Order: sequence, then structure tokens, then C-alpha cells
Amino acid sequence: MVHLTRKKKHGIVYLYLEQTARVNGKSKRVWQKYLGREDTIIESASLRVEDAYSTRVLDLGLPVTLLAVAKELKLVEIINDVTRKRDQGLSVGHHFLLAALQRCVQPASKSKLEKWLENTYLPDLLPRIDVNVDASAYWTHFKHVDDTTIEQIEIALSQRLLDLYNVDLDCVLFDPTNFYTYINPDEEAEGGELLARHGYSKENRFVLNIVNLSLFCTRDGAMPLFHDVYPGNVQDSNHFKDVIPRFVSRLAKLHRSPKDVTLVFDKGNISKDAFSWLDEEKINYIVSVRPSSHKDLMAISPDEFKIAILPNKKEVGYLEFQRMMHGKKRRLIAVYNPRQASWQQKNMETKVDKIISCVHEFFKERLNEKKWTHVENVKEKINSIVGGGKYKKLVKHETWIDDSGRVQYSIDRDKAAIKFHIDTLGKSFLMTSQEAWTALDVVWTARQQFEIEHVFKCLKHPDFLRIRPMFHRKDHCIRGHVFTCVLGYLLLSILFRKLLDAGLVTSLENMVDLLREIKVTRIIFGDRERVINKLSEMSSAAEKIANYLELRRFL
Repeated sequence: MVHLTRKKKHGIVYLYLEQTARVNGKSKRVWQKYLGREDTIIESASLRVEDAYSTRVLDLGLPVTLLAVAKELKLVEIINDVTRKRDQGLSVGHHFLLAALQRCVQPASKSKLEKWLENTYLPDLLPRIDVNVDASAYWTHFKHVDDTTIEQIEIALSQRLLDLYNVDLDCVLFDPTNFYTYINPDEEAEGGELLARHGYSKENRFVLNIVNLSLFCTRDGAMPLFHDVYPGNVQDSNHFKDVIPRFVSRLAKLHRSPKDVTLVFDKGNISKDAFSWLDEEKINYIVSVRPSSHKDLMAISPDEFKIAILPNKKEVGYLEFQRMMHGKKRRLIAVYNPRQASWQQKNMETKVDKIISCVHEFFKERLNEKKWTHVENVKEKINSIVGGGKYKKLVKHETWIDDSGRVQYSIDRDKAAIKFHIDTLGKSFLMTSQEAWTALDVVWTARQQFEIEHVFKCLKHPDFLRIRPMFHRKDHCIRGHVFTCVLGYLLLSILFRKLLDAGLVTSLENMVDLLREIKVTRIIFGDRERVINKLSEMSSAAEKIANYLELRRFL
């Protein structure tokens, strides 16, 4: 006979299901199964029979973990201390925090921020918001943040980075980029410097106005230290010579000497004035140099380079020189990349073969017909297909009239020119003031420039941050919008560093995808007094992150 048994231990009633039978004339228990605590089973049973309930799915993983990082940084407190807005409604710090979180999780117009917020778990963790969080509110609060306040905020945040996360500041990466906007600014209404201007768009949107952005990031984790928004018609080299003194001033406020920092930047920022300042301040630097300025070194045979292995296990060749550049002798390192040279050679040979094939294909049915009976017309067409630049030198061709009066042509690879060109492939040049570093250290550090390029890639990512397109006209709104995106990346980079060190993610994009899987299913009963929050099903990789970050503590 199967029946239910209650057992009370330490004031708690436990339920068991058991079966008894008569064995040799005596009643004995055949088996017993533990069911659980009585109060838990009763509550569970009531859930199964209750019909009046509804469910909602809320974002938990990405917004909540980024909020925790922002609290560690004291982001809201720092912004509020600097802006000193009157205590009225939602603070400036909270406005920027919410906007930065939205850029990371689901970038959209500020007018959609409030609706997005309702679909996350954030309202359970933030102070009650009794004001409208819309585009109009942000237009108002962006006025509280100008270049001076942004500088003060970034200095305080940088100090927190150094104190909390032991970020290494021995090497800093610099690079500029730009973003397009659909809005034409009203020059009369601005009354001052206009950020949105026509310039050289790095996204090839030459019809639209652009806004320039430069970043100083740590090599250690590519965390943004200092950003500057400036007019789209300012050239990179002109901006660089102006921003370097401000960078030195920032280092001083962080109690860092310029002599202890190595600045890595790209050849597009080089100017005589910039190097004068770098030399005067004794700032160590590593910069790429245009190969066209050292054509004699381009002809060095690859066999002459010293081959070494970088920390990423890739081969690289190098040779050192002393060259007179920008008014003084400087250390120049010629770098040979075998893998790049191999790829460039295959690409070059494919294009040369394609040019020859195109010429043959064009004259297959046309030669000695109509206008193509004239040598000059045929020669001109071949030159047009071959084109200018390097391919003109790599292909040899001639045109003539044969004994029968018909036009003939020949086209083939120029083997001598191709052999010479192959020797120039895979080469680049670095200039540095770091005399104490080995050439291999300089090459490896220069290659870390990809870190800041990845930052720009993330800022232009269509699924998170997404700084462009910018639907802003006023300069203070453009600055505020860019600042929220940079703050968002700062939060993401800190979180990525933590999870990468724990071996839970492989890239920042991978981290975002996994955290987006972590959601909460909220069960709301008809009486509204009972609400149950449970983590939704997720992949095993996302589950590991949820356990590592202890996300269930927020439920």
C-alpha cells in the first residue's frame, strides 16, 4: 500500500512517499521516496493550479553587470561632483549612465530610452525614476557637460582605473577617426566652433558632414583615457600637434611623468611641430613611417633581415638604421613580414594575370575589326586596361603591323620588374625614441595599435555602441552623444578584462553575445502580490558567466 508520511524535524515538516506490505505476517516498509518540505510543496502546488498570472522576459546579463562596473568606478558620483547641477529630478550622472548602458545593450534614439529601460532588470536596482527620460531631457543635460567638465570627469575616471584595476600606463595608444552625421548645422545658431564639417570621411561618406574623434587608450586592455571631439575639417597632423600638450597635462594630473610613457601613433599624425614638442617634453614614441620616404630601403632583399619570433608565434624580420628625420638623427627600424609579403605577392600575381586575361578577352573578337585596325587605338586600349600605378611597370606589351598589314599585339609579365617588386613587399618602417628597447620589443608594441583600431570598430558596430549615424545638430549634443559612447566602451572594456582573465570569453563581441543570453523570466500573479524571478534557459557558456558573476544574487 502506497501512502504519504509526514515527519517533523526541528519544527520543519518533511513529506515522504512510501509503500508498506506484510512480510512474514508483519507490516514492513518496502520503499520510501523523499518529496521535500511541506511548505515548499504546497506553494509549488498552488503555482500549478493558479491560472491568473502573466510573464515578462527582462534583460539581465549585460545591463546589470555593466551597472555593477559603473558602481565600482563611481561613475555617477564623479559626473555629479564635476557638473554640480542643482538637485532636481534625475541627476546628470544618472542620465549619462543610462545613456551609456543603452548604447552597450541596445543602441537607439534617446526618445526610446525609457521604453528600453522598462524591458530590463535595471528599474529593480536603480532609484525610482519620477521624470521623463527622453530626447528633450538629454538635450538639456548635455549642456552641463563641456570640454572642461569632460576633461575633469576623464581624469577622475582614469585615476579610478589606475587605483582599482592596476592598469599599466607605460604605453599609450593614440589614433583619430571620424563619423558622419545627416544633420547640417545651422552656423548662425551655433555662433562658434562647428563640429560637423565637410572633411575627408574615413567611411567614404564624402557628401555628408563629419565629426572627428581622437582617442588615447591604454595598451593594457585598450581602455579609453582621454578623447577629444573636434571639427571634421581639421587634418589629423594639425590636430595631433595641438592635442599632445593636453595629453602631457593629463599625465601630470595623474601624477605620471611623460618620460615614463611611450606613445604609439600612426604615420598620418606626423608633423615637424609635433616632433618638436615630443622632443622637448622627452616623450618616448613609436610611430610608423611612410615607405615612400625610404625608397632605398625598400630594395633590401628579405634574406638580409634578421628573423625572430613575436609573442604571438609569428615570424618577423628587422634591421636597424640611424636616419636624419625631422631635424635630428633618429632610430629607424625596417620591418619585414613574411606572411604579409606572401599574401601581397599572390594578390599582385592574380591581378597581373587578370589584366593580361582582360586584354586577351577584349580583343578576342575585336582585333582588326573597325577601329581596332589601327595600331594606336589598340595600344591606347591596352594602356587603359593595364592602368597606371605599379601594374603599368609589371606588365610589358607592344603593338605592331605584321607583313600582311594586320595589327598584332603581345602582352606578358615583366619578370625583371616583378622580381624587383616582390623584394619590396611585406616591408614597413618604424621610428622610435626608445633606445633601451630591443627592436623586437618596438615591433611588438607597434603592432598593439590594432587595439585602438578595434575600439573604433566597436564604436561603429551596428549592434552595440553605434556612434553613427549621429542625428544631432548642436555641438553640445554631439559632444554629449560621443561621450556616452566612449563611457559605454569604457564599461565594456573593464568587464571584458575581468571575464577574459577568468577564461570565460574570447573577444569583446563574444562577451556581449553571451551576456545578452542571460535574461530573467518574471512571473506575475493576478493579485500582483506574488512575483517570482527566474533565470531563463541559456547556453552552458552563458551559464558559466552567470555563475562567475553571481547574477542570481540580484533576483
